[in-house]
Amino acid sequence: MPMVKRGTGEFTKLRLLISGFSNSGKTHSIQTFAEEGKSLVIIVCPGETGVRSLPEDSDTISSYYSVMDSEDDMHSVEWSEQAVHDFNETYKEVRKNKPDKLFIDGIHHLYHHNFNIITGGQYLAGEELNWDSTKGKVDPYRGARFYSQGHTSFGQYLAAFYASEIPFIGVTVLEDWQAAKTDSERAGGMEATRYLWPYLPGNMATNVVSRFDVRVSAKLRVRCIHGSCEKSNDSELHHVWQFLPRDEVMGVGIKGLKVTRAMEKAPWIHQTWPALQNLMKRV
Repeated sequence: MPMVKRGTGEFTKLRLLISGFSNSGKTHSIQTFAEEGKSLVIIVCPGETGVRSLPEDSDTISSYYSVMDSEDDMHSVEWSEQAVHDFNETYKEVRKNKPDKLFIDGIHHLYHHNFNIITGGQYLAGEELNWDSTKGKVDPYRGARFYSQGHTSFGQYLAAFYASEIPFIGVTVLEDWQAAKTDSERAGGMEATRYLWPYLPGNMATNVVSRFDVRVSAKLRVRCIHGSCEKSNDSELHHVWQFLPRDEVMGVGIKGLKVTRAMEKAPWIHQTWPALQNLMKRV
């Protein structure tokens, strides 16, 4: 592949990762990215159930999601294979149409179903991955090999998203508690220090954030960086994005951001694309 000189001016692509717990505003905030005259496409990953938060389709907004039947066994390898196939085909078709913006909602589900395929259905069935039924014994390295394959396979998705010709790609992912490495000897104990990272297995939980230009965490807070915010003045909880590490949230940030003292005191902004754009002007 060719190498190019850095040069001057703005980059033409942006990759955004929004993480957060359920009902923290991740999917609902996608509608704020709609801009007049620009196409916005949303692909919901198989297994994601937050489709009620999707914006309604319009002349510029369109969304795709899996229809799940109550009789479907969503834990089976067959369901995972069909679901991942459908996602891949939809992504290929959307990419051909070259939208201005693309959001992929719930990438943790994509990882889990892809990993379920790799394990032959053992993962979502809750079976012990180190148990090799073909040999009738435990293989202590079998699970590690599966996770290595899972990380490599999912990493290919992330690489494809980053290399895509689509100017803007954003993804959403759940957050989960991860024990800090400094407490590895006490991992699993109630006394271990824990931080919030994307809800992905093993090292992928922390490695995924390096694949994006921006990662923000969806929160409910009483304060934000906007001085004129009435909700902050009234100490009222409202939806914000955290853009700097603080308290329990690690790995958030905007690459190249020039951090001010005001940001350090209140690293939260409103969950809107214009608010994030204004913040990125400090890069």
